[in-house]
Order: sequence, then C-alpha cells, then structure tokens
Amino acid sequence: MLYNIFKSKESKVFVVTSTVCIMSFAIYAGTKIYSQLDDWTIQRFEMESMQDARSYLKESAVDYIGKMDGISLLVGRGYGKLSNHVAQGIMTADYESKSVEADWHEMIGSYGYLLGGLIILFYIYMCFKSYRLYKYDKSIDNLSYLAITLLFVTIAYFAGHAFSNVLVAPIYAIVISNILVQDNDLYES
Repeated sequence: MLYNIFKSKESKVFVVTSTVCIMSFAIYAGTKIYSQLDDWTIQRFEMESMQDARSYLKESAVDYIGKMDGISLLVGRGYGKLSNHVAQGIMTADYESKSVEADWHEMIGSYGYLLGGLIILFYIYMCFKSYRLYKYDKSIDNLSYLAITLLFVTIAYFAGHAFSNVLVAPIYAIVISNILVQDNDLYES
C-alpha cells in the first residue's frame, strides 16, 4: 500500500519538501531552546539581532548610490569604485576594497540604474517565465526550475554572492537555458 502512495512523483516531492520543512523547524526550535540555556549565547543573539555586519555594507552602498549623479547614475562607475567606497564606509584598514554582499545593491552601485536594473530585471523576468512554464506544464522539472529561480533571486537579495558567483552562475545558466528551450517549445506547440 505504501508503494502505491509513494509511486507518483508529486508524492515524492511532497515527502521531500515536508521532510526539509520539518528538519528546518527542528533545527530552528533546537537553537531557540539551546540559546535560552546559556547566558553568553543569549547575549550574542541579542547583539547580532540589533544590527548585522551586512547592514553596514548595504548602508555604505546606499550612501555611494546616493552620491552618484549624471551619467554615472545610469551606467555606474564600476565595481572598483563601489568596493573602495564600501571599504572606506565601514572604516576598515584591513581592506582596500570590500564587496557589498547584497547583489541588488552591488549591481545598481556598480552599473547604475539602467545597466544594473536591466541585469536585475532579467533575473526577475526568468522568475515569471519559469512560473508561466510551470503553470502550463506541471512537471517536476518545471517545479524545480521555478523553485531554483525564486531561491536564486531571493538569495541574491538577502545574502548576495549569487549573480557573479563562479560556482553558482554556471549551474543557474543551465537552468535558464532549460527554461528558455522549454518555453520556446511551448510556443511552438
């Protein structure tokens, strides 16, 4: 009987997704319980929750973007100038340059609103394209493409290092090419 229940792909996806969600909740609950047992951990979590290191980098990037004018507002001044400003903004003597660690701010700061915006819009467009592909053909592959695309854009916004990461970008390029090929096949049918 269990064999027949887990025979379909949808039920397998449901089981895997449920398992990941349950494990994530268990890890989250475990860290909350552990953090209440130790005073040092409680103080550490309270300090981290006030403001994290990435917020300083984002603030420095927003300051840099606010100072851009004219043609640099459209096409940017390049990654080097942004990373130098961020390093100076966090007042560290250890680095001449520092990445923003938030891809959306990094793209706008480096390439301006026109070019950086086009890069970001392409990834958002791929989210909509993968959703439309899944809407017309509810296969496990299309669901995976949708999940990967949404995760990629979300990680790029919150954590950074997605758009230009040499390990992630080639894999995501394969996903994008599959989405484009399947979408083209959908239109030809």
